[in-house]
Order: sequence, then structure tokens, then C-alpha cells
Amino acid sequence: MAFGFMLILNAPLMAQQPLEHEKTVIKKENGTIYWHGDLPVYFFISTNKDGSNPILLEKGNAEKYTNPYFFDTEGVNFVRTRWAIDPATKKPVVPALEVEFEVERDLTAPKSSLSLEGAPKFVAEGKLFYGKSLKGVLKAEDEISGVKTVYHAINGAAYSAYQNQLDFSKEGDYSLNYYSVDIVGNPEEPRSKIFTVDATAPITNYILHGDRSDNILSPRTTIALSSTDAASQVKHTYYEFEGKGKQVYGTPLKMSSLADGEHVLKYYSTDNVENEEGANSYAFYLDKTAPDVMSEMIGARYQNGGKTFVAGQTKLKLTARDNKAGVENIYYSVDGGEFLVYNKPFILDKKQGSSIVRFYAIDKVKNKGKSQTNSEMGNLYLDLTAPKVSNSYSGPQFFNRDTMFITSETEIILKATDYESGVEKIGYSINKGSELVYNEPFKIEKDGYHDIEYFGADHVANRRKDNFFLIVDNKGPEIFYHLSMDAIGSMQLKDHSSPLPVYAAHTMLYLAATDRAVGTDKIFYSLDGEPERLYTQPLKTTKKGLRTLTVRAVDQLGNETKSELIEIVIQ
Repeated sequence: MAFGFMLILNAPLMAQQPLEHEKTVIKKENGTIYWHGDLPVYFFISTNKDGSNPILLEKGNAEKYTNPYFFDTEGVNFVRTRWAIDPATKKPVVPALEVEFEVERDLTAPKSSLSLEGAPKFVAEGKLFYGKSLKGVLKAEDEISGVKTVYHAINGAAYSAYQNQLDFSKEGDYSLNYYSVDIVGNPEEPRSKIFTVDATAPITNYILHGDRSDNILSPRTTIALSSTDAASQVKHTYYEFEGKGKQVYGTPLKMSSLADGEHVLKYYSTDNVENEEGANSYAFYLDKTAPDVMSEMIGARYQNGGKTFVAGQTKLKLTARDNKAGVENIYYSVDGGEFLVYNKPFILDKKQGSSIVRFYAIDKVKNKGKSQTNSEMGNLYLDLTAPKVSNSYSGPQFFNRDTMFITSETEIILKATDYESGVEKIGYSINKGSELVYNEPFKIEKDGYHDIEYFGADHVANRRKDNFFLIVDNKGPEIFYHLSMDAIGSMQLKDHSSPLPVYAAHTMLYLAATDRAVGTDKIFYSLDGEPERLYTQPLKTTKKGLRTLTVRAVDQLGNETKSELIEIVIQ
């Protein structure tokens, strides 16, 4: 008995549409025939093995269903005759044997499967992500005739036969359609897989918040790490300081736990398909130290008894130094008042008395020093009072009306007193001359009028000036004498070189002295070598003969003048 089959060819569809597959009949080398279940069956008989001169079988018990005939059973179908006939005897074989011809009907499509391998997988909100190096493997199974070809189409391209594993290493969105067809032309209903290949690592940036200056941070600075990933999204962000161990980032990083100095923050992120960002680094300096403030005084200052005395024009200067960020501002307060921004040296604009100046500084990352003072600024005394000055004399002196008269032996004494910072020096000048430092009482040798200017200065240069004048008188009085009557003659004594005047007995001798400066105080005389006596009234000359007289006059300063020997003869 011979069998025939029909071939039906259809044109391929457009891209992404399954291909048209011919429904066919296949006979394997082992003789197994696979018959597409949609193909009709016509039975022919022939006396020749090669099927020549075939005769179509038409008459039977169900002619309506015989031409065409369709196999009714998936898998093995049998075409039977009643009994087997021995080819030699042409008689049924014994025991009786039913003759069966096998044909396998195949109307069942293969089943394909897809395996995506070699890359991490992540699903979020119904979307499927894979990492890099993704490969796709397609497989198919068929229960009857076997798989002929597996087809696939990527992103709208035309279907093509699958040969080797599919390479999805290129990043992007993918739509993969695939199906299989068996050897008799049964195509599987196409299957599809939509997924995204994410081969790009996240990008992480740092954001600084709080007090800072460029790359100099303060303890109040926080570093926030912000990561973005366009596909599978960020899974973790990691950070590390100076080899202290990798940690998962959660909240902004606080600087207060780090030491003052240089630091390097390393950070990176991973996404949900294990793409790992290359390590980033941020180098910075953590400045936790507030500036130091130093004080200086410009102008007069003097320390004594634990106090620092300053003058009204003494300026207080503040400077600050900072270890890294640099000083932003210095602040100061006088006597507990409001803290003011320091811009330039300042004076104590207040009444005389004790004072305290406190100060602190802030650097450019807002590290604020503690309010403080020091041994100078904390014990200030504003001295606005100059010393009191006075003068006096030791030795001969005479004051008449508004004038002081002295001699060259008189000591001039200058004095200054100061109850704050104390007297530093006393200076003076005589008659507009050069300034001299007063250390001890001094004298003036030269007679005449003298103008003395002098001053007292305290230790903070408060200075008080004054002046006085005086007259130095070193000359004694000018002595005069005369007699009450004129000479009555002259007489030459043998031991005298010139004649002496002769006066009558009872002639009165008058003495006088004149001092133009301070006036005569006393006149003394010695008559004929007798002890000196105070002159109070005219002298009588009753004793006759040679009379000798010496006169000494003293002024109010004790300056004295002695006369030459006065010689007269009394008869």
C-alpha cells in the first residue's frame, strides 16, 4: 500500500510577525512518517513498490469521510488490514496476525523556553532589569516530530533562526520575541520577554551643608551623598574615611567625630544589578580650632601692682591668628558691654578708673573662641590725671611782693605727686634752654632774673607743666659813710704814704648801706680793732688820735660786703 501527501506554502509575514511555515509530511530514515495533522490523507494502492500506476481507494463504509481523510489521533495512527497473508502461499498466517501501518499525526507545536544568564537580575514595579554581560539561551522541545527551528526577533527586527546564544551586553531596553516550529510545520505561538540591560554604574556626588570655606570644613559641616541611577536604581552608597572601613551611607555625615586636620572621604554606589561605581574621593581639611587672640597696646602703658595703667590716647590693638581657615572677625567688649566688631585699634572712651576688656575671634568656618581676657586687658586702669607739681627752696631766700630772691647757694626743689600710675620723671628748663631731667635739687649760679619752666610726667605720659621766676642775688650791699663836720685839715703820719684827714672832736660818724635787690638787713662795724658791733646809731669820735674803722653790711639774703679800712685823725 502506498501513501501520498500535499505541500502547502505560504508567504512570510512582516517583521515581528511569525514566519509562514509549510505544513508538511516527513519520513524519517527509520521509516517513521510524521504527518501534519491539518493535512488531508488520500489512500492509493499500487502493484508496484515504487507507487506507479496508483489506484485511489474510494469505496468503503464511510465514503463521506474518506476523501479526504484526516488522522484522528495525535501521535501514532494505524492503517489496518484484516489479516496478514503469507507472500509465498498467499494464505493467512497462523496464528492470525492483524497488519498495521503506522503514521504519526503531529498537530502539536513545540514549546520554547528562554534562559537569560550571566548577569544579575532585579525586578522593580513590574519592570525587569539585568546587569552587564547578559546572554540569552533559547531552547525548545517537541513531543512528536521534533523541533525543526527556533526563531527570535529583537526590538522589532524580523524573525531569524536562532543559532548561538544571544548577546545582550549592550545597554538598553529590549523586547525579545521567540517561538519554535517542528519538522512538520507546527509553529508555536510566539512568546515575548521585555527587559532592560543596565550596564552603567550609578553616579554619586557630595553636597556640603553648614559652615565651611572652600574645602575647609567646620565641625558643624555635614556631607550628604546623593546618588542617581537611570535604570535599576541605586541599591547602596558606601563611604570610608582614611581606611577606617567601608560603611553603608544612611544620613548626612557629621564632622564632629573626626580629628582636626586633613581628611579624604572616599565614596561610591552600586545599583540593583551590581554595577559598581568607581571610587570617588573628596579631600578636605577639618578645622575645629577657634582663632587665638593677642592683645597689644599702642602708646603709653605702665604695669604696677597687678594693674596696667594706660593713658587716654593709648590704643588697644587686637590681632588674631587661625590654624587654617583664617580669621573672619574679632569681637571685643569693654566693662561687660555689648561685643563689638573690632576693626582698628581703639581707645578707652570712658571716665578714669579700672576697666576690663574681653575679646574673642571667629574664623571663616565659624569656629568661635571663648570670651577671654588676659593679665593686661583684664586689669586696666585708665589714667587721665597728670601729676601735681610744686616747687620750693632750701637755703637763702627772700620773697618780696611777687618776687623770690635767692643766692647761688640756694637749692631749688621741684616736686611732683601722682596717685594713679605714679610719677615717671620731672623735667625743667631755665630761661627757655634745653630740657633737663630733674633728679636732685639744683642751684643757679648766675645773678639776675631767671624763668624756670618745669613739668611732671606720670608713667602713661600724662604731663602737667608750670613755671616760676626768681632773681639770683649774690652781691652784698654797697657801704657808705660820712662825718657830721668837714675835715679841719690833714696830717701826714710817718707810716702812711699819704696824709690822713683831720676832724674836730665830737664829730659824728654816720654809716649806711644800700642793696638794690633785696635791701640791707644789718650793718656791723669794728672801731679801732675792737670786736664787731651792730650799727644802730651814729658813732661819737671823742677819743683823739688815729682812729680806724671797718664796716660789714649784710642784705636780706645774707650777702655781705666789707669795707676797706677807714682811717681818720681826731683832734
